[in-house]
Formats: sequence, C-alpha cells, structure tokens
Amino acid sequence: MTTTPQTHGPATTIEKLRQALIAEAATAHEQYPQYVGHWDNWRVAEVTRPVRTKMGQAFRAGELVLVAPETTTEKVAPRSRRPMAYQDWPTKEFATAYSRSNGIDTAVLASYIREVTIDQ
Repeated sequence: MTTTPQTHGPATTIEKLRQALIAEAATAHEQYPQYVGHWDNWRVAEVTRPVRTKMGQAFRAGELVLVAPETTTEKVAPRSRRPMAYQDWPTKEFATAYSRSNGIDTAVLASYIREVTIDQ
C-alpha cells in the first residue's frame, strides 16, 4: 500500500510558510556564499513580544519568523548595582531568529519565542 504525500492542510501550510521565509532570507543574502543552506533546518515560530536592538525594531509581537533548532544558555549582566563575580551572574536561554526587518540573525530570549505547530 502506498500513500500520497499530503498536499493541503496545516502541516503543508506551515511548510510553505517556512519555505517562503527561507527563500526570502536566502534571496537577501545570495551575494554571501556562506549563507547557502544556512536556514534549511530552521523552523517557524512566533515572536510573542516586540524586540528592539541597536539596529532598531527587530521583531513585532505576533510576527512569524525562522528560528534555529537549538537554543543557547548565556550569562547575562546582573541588574543589581552591587558587585557580583562573573561565575555568579544569572543565566538566560536564548534562541536565534532571523529578523526580516534588520536582515540578520538575532539572539532573542527563548521565552519570547513560541514554536508554531499544527495543533495551534
């Protein structure tokens, strides 16, 4: 028994969106050969809060973006004014997302990212 690939429905819609986002990023960076295939294993996610960087508005709340499959944990400077040894600095989890408005990969707090799945 053979099955035919699904050609419609939520899974296909998410995959088409993912492919469109990859194509947009690849087109914007086609002059840089190191980006060929860079976003191929990235997934679609929603940014839940607006994110500003030094380059300006990177993401709007509700924007659908490409996000790298892995996250990183980094030490962040404490907000306290009291001196603190580096080993005691708090850590936060970050995801890398492609900012369409700035045209670059941007580190975003992982708590600001919600993966888009079929059941949503």
